[in-house]
Amino acid sequence: MGFRNLMQPKGSVVAVANQDAFIQLQNGIQTIRLMVTLFATLTVALAPLTNTLGRGSLAQCVRLGLVDAGQDRVRCEGKGIQFIAEAFAPSALTEVRQTAVAAAAYPLISQFPVWFASPYAANPMESTFLEYDPNTVLQFAVFLKSATPATFISTVGAGTSVLGALTARVVQVGQTGRGTLPYYIPTMREVVSPIVAGANSLFDFFLNVKDNRLRGVLLTQDTANVGTVSDIIQGGGAANVGGLTFLGDNGQIIGPNLINFDQLAQDQQTEFGGNVYPAADANALQAQAGAHMLFHFQKWGRLANLLDPRAYINLRFTLNVAPSLAAGATGSIIRATLLEMERPAPRGDRQYVAPLPPALM
Repeated sequence: MGFRNLMQPKGSVVAVANQDAFIQLQNGIQTIRLMVTLFATLTVALAPLTNTLGRGSLAQCVRLGLVDAGQDRVRCEGKGIQFIAEAFAPSALTEVRQTAVAAAAYPLISQFPVWFASPYAANPMESTFLEYDPNTVLQFAVFLKSATPATFISTVGAGTSVLGALTARVVQVGQTGRGTLPYYIPTMREVVSPIVAGANSLFDFFLNVKDNRLRGVLLTQDTANVGTVSDIIQGGGAANVGGLTFLGDNGQIIGPNLINFDQLAQDQQTEFGGNVYPAADANALQAQAGAHMLFHFQKWGRLANLLDPRAYINLRFTLNVAPSLAAGATGSIIRATLLEMERPAPRGDRQYVAPLPPALM
C-alpha cells in the first residue's frame, strides 16, 4: 500500500493562563502524529535562580489535549506526552531547556511529536486518530497551568523569574481518505493516585481501565509544587529494595515480588532510543533519572501484543512509596498516563480492513 501522507502546518496560538487555547485541525484525514513546538523566553533578573525544576522544559508548563466535537480524546500533562515522544524517538530529541541559573534572558524551545500511529509498526495506518464525525470540529488544545508559569521551570531566590508569552505551533501529519478504518484509534488520559502521605510498602494504585486495550502506561513521580521527582517510588540506587509490582486480581505482569524500580527505569534504555534515563543537570533541584517510567505493550509494533485489561481484573500497580524528600516538595503523587486503543465503529462507507487481525476481537 502506498501512503499518501499529508503534512499540514495548522498555525500557532499563544497560551492563556488557566484556560484552553485552540488550534483547529483538519477533519477527514487519518492523523498519524502531530508535531508540537513550544516557544517562550524565560527572563531571570536581579539575582540568580535557586535551581531549575524537572528537566527545565516548557512542556512542564502546559497540559495538552485533542478535542473532538467538544470531547477530550487526549488530555495529559505536556511533560508526560514529551517523555513518550522521547522514548519512541530513535535518539534524544533536540530541546532548548532551562539549565542555567544566572540572571539573563533564555529563549526556550521544546519540539516533540504526539504519536497516534506506532512508530514501530510496519503499517502505521493500523492505528491512527480518526474523529467520530468528519463534519464536526477537531482541535488541538494548549492549557497554560498558571498565570506565573515560570514556577514550573525554576525556583527563584532573591531575584525574579518571568516566562514571556508561550506560543504553541502544530503540524498535522496524516493520510488523506477515510474509506478504510484503522484497527484502533489511540487516545490518552491520566489517572492520579491519592497523595502519598507517608511511607507505605504496599500502596495500591488502581488504573480504572475497562475494555480498551492498552498500548502503554507511563508512570510519573510528581509533586504539587516542585514538579517531577525521582524518589517517591522506593528502590533506587544500589540497594536491592523492591519498588513495584504490576498485576490484576487474576494474574501478574511484573511480580510476584516487588522489582527494584531504578533498575526497571534504567532498563527502558534497552528498548527506547531517546534520553529516557537522563543525567542530572548541575542546577536541578533533583535528578530526573527514573522520574518517568514507560511500560510499552505494543512490542515491535505488533497489535497482537496490546494489553487486554479484561484479562487482569482491577489492574493496578502495587508500589513501595514515601513522600518526596526534594527541598520544599509537597503533595507527592503518582500520575499514570494511559495510552488506550479504542475500536472504531463502522459508519457509512467506512469498513474494517479485511481480514480482521485474529487475536484482537
